[in-house]
This record gives sequence, C-alpha cells and structure tokens, in this order.
Amino acid sequence: MAKELPYFKFFCSEWNDGDITLEEMKVQGVFINVCSYYWSKECNLESKMLLKRFKNNKEQINTLITEGHIKDIDGFIEINFLDEQVSERINQSKIKRKGGLASAEARRL
Repeated sequence: MAKELPYFKFFCSEWNDGDITLEEMKVQGVFINVCSYYWSKECNLESKMLLKRFKNNKEQINTLITEGHIKDIDGFIEINFLDEQVSERINQSKIKRKGGLASAEARRL
C-alpha cells in the first residue's frame, strides 16, 4: 500500500475533534509517527517491531494502547482509521480492475 499510495488521508477536523488531542503533546507526536510507520509497513506491523522502532517511547506507546488510540491484538498493531483506508483502497482497486478487464474484453470483441 505504501508503495502504491505513499500517503494516507489526514483530516484536520477529525484530528482536532479526536480524543488523541487530549493526550500530552509527546504522545500525540509519537502517535502520528506510529501512524506513518504503520502505513509504510502496509498496515501489517508486529507489536515487537513497533516497540523496537520506538524503543525510547515505550511509555507513550503504552499510553496509546491503554487509551485505545491503537490496538495490540495477538501481537499485531491495529489502527482503525488507517485499516479503513486500506480496505477502501483495495475495494477501489478491485472495481477498477473489473472495469479494465471488461473494457479490454470489449475491445477484443
């Protein structure tokens, strides 16, 4: 995903209205960096790799997990809003692929 789409959607209003802004600035900064790393790993990130990457920010990572901003499920990180974007992108890709195949078949005939 990160290679095909090197950026994720970031909505200022969602950020400003979100619970993440109730956290300390350091936690907010770690969160956006975690989001970037998670996206670059194509939303497939082991918890141990996250802690290794952000070894100096274990306290902030624990806060993010405890407060529900990110999830640690069976040793893998999940970030809901990024997972939704990946799903959306995959669905769009499937639709475009179908359309492309239909168009190619029509030209062939």
